Amino acid sequence: MRINLEVLLILDALDRHGSFAAAAQSLYKTPAALSYMVQKLESNLNLQLLDRSGHRARFTRSGRIILEKGRRLLSEAQELELQATLLESGWEMEIFIALEGYILPHTLDPVIGAFIQAHPHTRLHLMPHTPTHNGQSGEPGVMADIIIGTAPLLPENSDYTYQSLGYIDTLLAMTPDHPLSRSGHPLTPDQLGEQRTIVMGDRLAVSPATVGQETPQHIVVYDPAYQISLLLSGAGIGYLPRHAIRPYLTQRRLSAPPLTFTPAHEAAYVGWRHTKAGHAAQWWREHLLNGDLHPALFGD
Repeated sequence: MRINLEVLLILDALDRHGSFAAAAQSLYKTPAALSYMVQKLESNLNLQLLDRSGHRARFTRSGRIILEKGRRLLSEAQELELQATLLESGWEMEIFIALEGYILPHTLDPVIGAFIQAHPHTRLHLMPHTPTHNGQSGEPGVMADIIIGTAPLLPENSDYTYQSLGYIDTLLAMTPDHPLSRSGHPLTPDQLGEQRTIVMGDRLAVSPATVGQETPQHIVVYDPAYQISLLLSGAGIGYLPRHAIRPYLTQRRLSAPPLTFTPAHEAAYVGWRHTKAGHAAQWWREHLLNGDLHPALFGD
């Protein structure tokens, strides 16, 4: 092979530092050694890579192509070295975290921050996930390593082990200017049965808005963000876990009036794939089970 990684590093240093002297200093070599290796490459390729007619050597068109393509090779080589090092140490190159139900991305901020600070070389993938995907993430062909979600009941999937993190209160939410928000007394099921309700599609069978009603008025959505957006627009009312709407309650953009009944709780859970036992997956499982998400999910 006529091109080696060392001479590609020299070309990269020449472009970044602008001269043989500065490039040599950055690589702990002499300018003469760098010049020799570049000239040898030019001879092997029968190409002129540098124009030496001016005060400083400049890349020719051919030299610029070798430089740019060479940087890609250097990056891939560094990635390969890192991957081998991580695998040897038991750390994965990447880990896929699926968010299900009402686990919105900002809920994970403290855990994500701790992970990337401690283990910056493992690439983190966050993606949506629904129970109907049987462990498939939002990216085709990718199985989630860790699933974090909320649901009325713990999921069942033979590829994963699930463990509850606890139960989250469910609230009825609406805009503060909604007539029922200003009723002044706890709301009854009969009052709510007359209202348009925004319901998550995977909760139709258990939602207080649909159970026992022959002709419920509802808008069915399949993304919690859409449900919250419609609630904020005043399109209807809806049941959500407390943590999902806590910021909007604080900002008084939504209200949660008292009820004469208690809506079903949501179970927060974490699931992990049996066949994924790398250190990154273990890190996430341990931190989630040890309560790192509790302030975001169960805080007042």
